Amino acid sequence: MRDAEPGRWTLPGVLAAVELWDEESLGVCAARSAAAARRRGEPKALLTALSALAGWEVFCGRFTAAAGHLTEFAETATAAGLRSPLAGTADALLRAWRGEEVDLAGDGLRASVARAARVVLHLSEGRYQEALDLGGTVLDEPPTHWAGLLLPDLVEAATRAGDHATATRAGRAVEARAKAGGTPWAKGLAARTRALTSEDAEPHHREAIDRLSRTPVTTDLARAHLLYGEWLRRRRRRAEASTHLRTAHELFTGMGAPRFARRADQELRAAGGTPRVAESRPTPRS
Repeated sequence: MRDAEPGRWTLPGVLAAVELWDEESLGVCAARSAAAARRRGEPKALLTALSALAGWEVFCGRFTAAAGHLTEFAETATAAGLRSPLAGTADALLRAWRGEEVDLAGDGLRASVARAARVVLHLSEGRYQEALDLGGTVLDEPPTHWAGLLLPDLVEAATRAGDHATATRAGRAVEARAKAGGTPWAKGLAARTRALTSEDAEPHHREAIDRLSRTPVTTDLARAHLLYGEWLRRRRRRAEASTHLRTAHELFTGMGAPRFARRADQELRAAGGTPRVAESRPTPRS
């Protein structure tokens, strides 16, 4: 990216990185764009970069940092008298992970992100059929952007709702994108998907955790531990299940994702274990 035009390629670059689960490019693109925009005093470019940075921090489970970027976004927009089409996008992701309701109003990118965020919220509460109903159209009518984020969630929703045909279709789409991206994040999500759709699930659960642990994307790593722990508990391997469910609970609690933490806690107690830390309350939104 040339410093002379800090905002020109930020949004396309960020969207491409999200679609291909390219964790390194996403973080680098957002951070460099924000630094260049601040240095040059270009508020419009800064808004794009701040939204990208906030989304990146959400994926990494750093919700306080994400909220800080969103605060700067709002202050910059107000001071410059700008209205950005990105307003409310990263905020929707943050709200969903913090267990708060997500407004589906809007269109374009905002609507796509809000739908993906609402699916995450449904999954955190174990409302699998609702997640499937909301996200299922991505296979036939993919949104302009953000389809990639929905696909792994759709596999989980469809599997839990008993719609194996949709889970298989979505799983194939995940595999195709992961092959194109080839990043640890992409490969980790593909392995997590195979764990949900394969009869021989265990090696895929282990691979998902291994690959995702090499990335900063803590939200997906925590979910990989949760899914593996749930799988182990259903096979009455309670001691092993408790280890992964406790790890998931600690990760979710630490980042401030109370509904996912509650789901992990319920599974952990069903396995005969107890969490090492008390579930935290979500921090106030900025």
